[in-house]
Amino acid sequence: MRVLIRGAGDLASGIALRLHRAGLDVVMTDLEKPTAIRRTVCFSQALVLGAATVEDVTARAAASAAQAEEILAAGEIPVLADPACTCREALRPDALVDAILAKRNLGMRIGDAPVVIGVGPGFTAGEDCHAVVETMRGHTLGRVIYRGSAIPNTNIPGLIGGFAGERVLRAPADGVFHRKLEIGARVEPGDVAGEVAGLPMRCMIGGVLRGNFSCFDMSMAIMPAFVLSTVSIASNLALAIWGVWTGGSILIALQSLGQMLLSMYLTLFVIGAITTVTERRHIHTGRARRVLYAFTFPLFMFTYLPISLAALFSKGEWKPIEHRVSAASLRSSGRSELLPF
Repeated sequence: MRVLIRGAGDLASGIALRLHRAGLDVVMTDLEKPTAIRRTVCFSQALVLGAATVEDVTARAAASAAQAEEILAAGEIPVLADPACTCREALRPDALVDAILAKRNLGMRIGDAPVVIGVGPGFTAGEDCHAVVETMRGHTLGRVIYRGSAIPNTNIPGLIGGFAGERVLRAPADGVFHRKLEIGARVEPGDVAGEVAGLPMRCMIGGVLRGNFSCFDMSMAIMPAFVLSTVSIASNLALAIWGVWTGGSILIALQSLGQMLLSMYLTLFVIGAITTVTERRHIHTGRARRVLYAFTFPLFMFTYLPISLAALFSKGEWKPIEHRVSAASLRSSGRSELLPF
């Protein structure tokens, strides 16, 4: 299966990386002079440097559709300087994904490919594409919309660690940007990260210069729950072991540990049950399984503890996912209720 992605910025590169690892042929297009912010994790850098590697996957600049075919044959991702996506006629993709994140449709049509997907606001599923993927932070992030549009752009950066607009550096004037610091550099309030037309761009808060925020975002999102859960479990285990060691009843120690785990389970169960009821139209399965998922949701959430710990200290390895079920097979077997469309 061949997927053509419009845009090669950070989000588009994440999409390309995942699809490439799933065994799909991926081709990307972008501006001749890319404007990506997180350059170190963007395949658009291939148009600047000739090649760019993100997490051991390499993308190379292609001058034509024919050269893109050669790069695909070598197991890499071709990137073309083709903002109008004219290469589509020659490449004939099975799916077209607009991940430019322009907050508006720059010319994509629902008939451009068998499957057309818009990422973020500016698209309407059923009109100019078959599906839209939500990009707004919150509980709907990543949701696939088959009728309607994503949440409109607010022009307000997401709130992380109590900061929103302060996280973004804005140009003080029109002109050419000249960087003073490397992406990933630590900064303090008042530090000059770059200049435009001789005017400084000063940091409003301390932290890490944007481009290396993935770990920070992850920490701010899951670290509080991870730390509290780990400390709670470790404390109860330690008290249970201490009680047994000092001659206390092992049943009391186990009861204390069990009550803690039950309390966590019930809390997550309530959250899962509420989500199942409110989002039932977006859970494409039978009623019995929806009920079952409410009970298994807490178990799924418990897996975040070892996963979070492993993510902080180890380097994960990606493996291609073999897809054995197709939409046609589900329809022929009478299981079309599992399909979202």
